Formats: sequence, structure tokens, C-alpha cells
Amino acid sequence: GGGEQTDKQRKKEEKLRQKEQAKQDKRDREREKKEEKEKAKEEKRKEKAERKIAARQGIKANSVQGSVCLEDFRASDSNPVPVFLSKTIQFIEAQGLDAEGLYRVPGNRAHVDLIFKQYDENKDFDLEGLDIAVNAVATAVKDFFFKRLPPLLSPEHMADLETVAVIQDRENRLGELKKLIDRLPKSNLAVLKFIFTHFVRVTEKSKDNCMDSKNLAICWWPTLLQYEFGDLNKFETMRPHLEDVVQTLIDQYRYIFCGQDESLIV
Repeated sequence: GGGEQTDKQRKKEEKLRQKEQAKQDKRDREREKKEEKEKAKEEKRKEKAERKIAARQGIKANSVQGSVCLEDFRASDSNPVPVFLSKTIQFIEAQGLDAEGLYRVPGNRAHVDLIFKQYDENKDFDLEGLDIAVNAVATAVKDFFFKRLPPLLSPEHMADLETVAVIQDRENRLGELKKLIDRLPKSNLAVLKFIFTHFVRVTEKSKDNCMDSKNLAICWWPTLLQYEFGDLNKFETMRPHLEDVVQTLIDQYRYIFCGQDESLIV
């Protein structure tokens, strides 16, 4: 029965080997899966960023933006600030300047849509009466700039800004930024000043809302500085500079918008 014994032994060894191999295969498969997952994640992230850029260009391209000008949104002949903005900003300043993460924490989408629905039906709608959380109103403000208003800075101004934003010397950069803002059309300047006056008030409450000028700039620069990046690298290169521009417009508000020469409060 010696032959039988070695046969059994062989089968046993074979089985063990197969088991080991199966384990190894499984490990390889899991590793591959993990690598594929990581790769897919990376692809997705890239795609998302590219989609964002494309969407921003698309929004402008397919919407009525082309035919809309800022003048169409004036509250009156003497007031260039759109009714929607006065109403929503007034609400936020009365009810929610201390809301933590104001503008960073997105509002309930259904509530945001409701605000626009009411506004489209009646420009003078009763915002207080809707009983809506301040975050939804804040999201509506961002959406209004992004989806309704034409860009406050034209492509020409944005081209100039691209040059100004990368000036190395801080004092020089600030001076050029003020000149650029001063060159804006009257209505554009009025709306820009209106929203930055509000941002200054938000930052004054940053102990409560955690939104200092840096955090506001991170949230707001893509909405206010609508910039055609074309590609992801350009986006990554310009992003810190454009973010810094928005932060500077808040920090140096009195110098840039009110012409008070206390520019270099560092």
C-alpha cells in the first residue's frame, strides 16, 4: 500500500498548493481592484474638475446670458443694485450674519428653488414670509450671481486681472487692482461694491460664523471672477492668485472701493 500512501500525500500537497495559489490569486485580484478603484477615483476627480470648468463655460454659452446686461436688473434708474440682491442680503444681515459657515455650507436645494420661483413670479416677493433658513438664502445669492447676472468683470477686464493678479510686489499689485476696479462700468462697480460691503460685514462677525476674508474668498472667487481657464493646469496656476484678489478686495475694501488711503494695513 506504499504507492497509495504517496498518492494520498501527493493529492494532499496538490490541494495545499492549490489553496495557496487561490489565496495568492485573491490577494492579487484585491490589489488590482484597489488600484483600479484608486485610478477610477483619480479619473473621476479630474473629470469632475474638467466638467466644472466646461459647465461654467457652458452655462454662459447656452443660456440667455449673451443677451442679458446688468442694466436689465437695476432696481430703478437711481439704484443699479438688483432687487433680488437687496432683498436677500438684507435678510441675511438681519437674520443670519452669525450663522456658522455662511456661504460655505450649502442650503437646501428645494428652498433655494422656491426663492427663485417666488422671485420669478413677483420681484417684490415676501422673503421673510417663506420661513427659509439663512443658508438657503445665501446659496440663492451665489446662484443669482452665477446663473442669472452677467459676469461683473467682462472678458477684457478678466484678461487685465490675470496680469494684475500675478504682480509680485504687493503694494504695486494693490494699486493696479484699484485702477482696474475703477475702470469698471458704473453699474458693475455698484453691484461689486454692494456685495463686498456685505462681505466686510460677514467678516466682522467671523468669531461667530467662522467666515473670515480668506474663507469667503475660497467660497466666492469662482462665482465673482468668471474666468475661462480652458484647461486644468491653468486653473491650478491661477486659482491661488484669483482667490487672493477676492480676499484683497475684502481686506482692503476701504481703499479700493472708498478711496481711503489706509491701503497698507497689513
